[in-house]
Amino acid sequence: MSLVKTRVIQMANESSLALFEIQTKLLIDHGIDFVNRRIFINGEINSDTVNLVNQGLTLLTSNGEAKEPVTIVINSPGGSIYDAWAIVALLKSASVDINTETIGSCMSSATTVFAAGKKRRASQFTYFLFHQTSVELGNIKQADTKVIYQHFSEEEQTYCSFLAENSNKPAKFWRELIKKPIDIYVQAPKLVKTGLVHEIF
Repeated sequence: MSLVKTRVIQMANESSLALFEIQTKLLIDHGIDFVNRRIFINGEINSDTVNLVNQGLTLLTSNGEAKEPVTIVINSPGGSIYDAWAIVALLKSASVDINTETIGSCMSSATTVFAAGKKRRASQFTYFLFHQTSVELGNIKQADTKVIYQHFSEEEQTYCSFLAENSNKPAKFWRELIKKPIDIYVQAPKLVKTGLVHEIF
C-alpha cells in the first residue's frame, strides 16, 4: 500500500472519529440525535427548551439537501404554555416535516407540542395530562383579575381549537375535557380514537 493511500485512509478514520465525537456530544449535552434526526425534550418546557428545539432544527435542516423528517421526542411534565407555542411556531415553520413521539409523560403544555407533529406516535406506557390553565398570580390588584381571566379564557380557546385541528374531535370535546375541576390523566392508547395519537409503540 502506498504512503499516500495509507495517509488517506488514516485521515478518513480520523474524520470519522471526529464526527462520531461531535455526534455523541450533541446527543449527551444537548439532546440532539444527529444520526437519527431526533431532538429530545426532557423535563419542563421553558425558554431553554425553545432554544434547544431552535438549535436542533437549525442543525438538522441546515443542509438544503436534507429533506428527511425530524422527530421531536417528548418526555415532559409540561411548563410554560407560551414557550410551548413558541416551539409549535418553530415546528410549523421548519423546512422539513416534523413528527412527534412521546415516552413516559406528555402533560399540560407538552400536549400542545405533541399535537404539532405531522405523524404522532406514543409509547403504550405514556400518560397525557389535560387540565384548566393555571397560573400563580401572587400579589395583584383586583382590577387585574378580570383581564387575566379574559386572557386565559382566550388561551384555552386557542388550545382547544389547536387540538381540534390536529385530531378528529371538535374544540367542544377538548374544552369539556379541560373544564373538569380535576387533572385528567389519559393513557396513550385511549387517545388513538380521538386522532390525537396516530400510532402506539
